Amino acid sequence: MTVLTSAHARLILVVVLIAFAPVAGLAGLATSAQAATDDPKGVGISVGVVGPSSRATTTPAVTAPVKSPAVPAVTQTTIKDTAAAATALGANPTKIAGVFYVSGLTTHTDSEAGPGGGTLVLDFTMRNITDAPITSSLRFWLDNAVDLPVAIVDKVSIDGLAPNETRTVSATIPDVGQWAWFKGHVTMTPPADIGGTALSPVTRDSFTLIPPYFALIVLAIAGILSLILRYVLLLSRTAPEPVEEVAS
Repeated sequence: MTVLTSAHARLILVVVLIAFAPVAGLAGLATSAQAATDDPKGVGISVGVVGPSSRATTTPAVTAPVKSPAVPAVTQTTIKDTAAAATALGANPTKIAGVFYVSGLTTHTDSEAGPGGGTLVLDFTMRNITDAPITSSLRFWLDNAVDLPVAIVDKVSIDGLAPNETRTVSATIPDVGQWAWFKGHVTMTPPADIGGTALSPVTRDSFTLIPPYFALIVLAIAGILSLILRYVLLLSRTAPEPVEEVAS
């Protein structure tokens, strides 16, 4: 029977403690993030609009059906430059019933190595091609790799989109997590009827990848410590057993 020496036992204990340190730290970070961001009642967000000063400021509703990241922010920007407006709408914007031009949903990411995973921004652009102002609403939401919702930004009011005005609406969602694969969505709900033309909600989707750096780092550390532990155990098994001296 192989008996570990006290030095081997102490070395194995140190390796085990080091191996559990990242796990304990990750659990503490997750607990802190949850305590800081968990808000089952939802949070109101002020929406600032770039355009005429008479336009009202609205407050979209934000809900989090799962343990949510920090509160998203929504901004609306009127694009006055013709070339910039065409770029925002994209090469092939969708024309809706002779009332709107709408873009696809574009995604911008800012990844980070921390457990939060980074920030994701969803952009959606629309243009009023009628001769009267139009009010509509948007709903943004983000799903993770297993189709569970990460965050929802609801009831974003698009007040008084003026004739020939092009406006981009952006929803910023920080701390999206370590899911790697994300699906963004936006639904525009126009008025039910404009000038006798019936309108229906329109949905646009996007897909993006944010590398899960923190999860990869934790796995790498765990793998290295596992190799060290296996090496220590191998040394202990191959060490020669002490020979007892026989008294003469």
